[in-house]
Amino acid sequence: MDYQTVARNAANQLARCGFYKTDEIAEIITETIFWQNEVDPVWLRGEIEKALRMKRADEQSWPAITDCDRLDAVFDALVENNNVLALQNAGYTQSNGMDDVSQFYHEAGGEQSGIEGYCFITGRILSESWKVVSCG
Repeated sequence: MDYQTVARNAANQLARCGFYKTDEIAEIITETIFWQNEVDPVWLRGEIEKALRMKRADEQSWPAITDCDRLDAVFDALVENNNVLALQNAGYTQSNGMDDVSQFYHEAGGEQSGIEGYCFITGRILSESWKVVSCG
């Protein structure tokens, strides 16, 4: 697969997961995939903006409450009702996710926070999940 196809696919995945803006997507792609400047940054920004426009257009046909909204509600309920630290888009890997959990736990006061457990989904899972489960 050529560099532009890889970059376009990554832009589409990251746009579809719904967490990032143009600058953030460009940074993720250039720092994790093309750290040796294999793609033109102006071209990449154009592809990212196109992917975000396509996502916004697709959103018009989504139902009022989406699968993603239901997932948000579950994570909110875990936090509010069960003293669970629940994080979506927690790093890219399991290890990154655990680092985020530790950081948020300590920022919340550690043992004095009342947090009794944790649940997280990594950015990698989220960026892949749009292929399997539509947010619509």
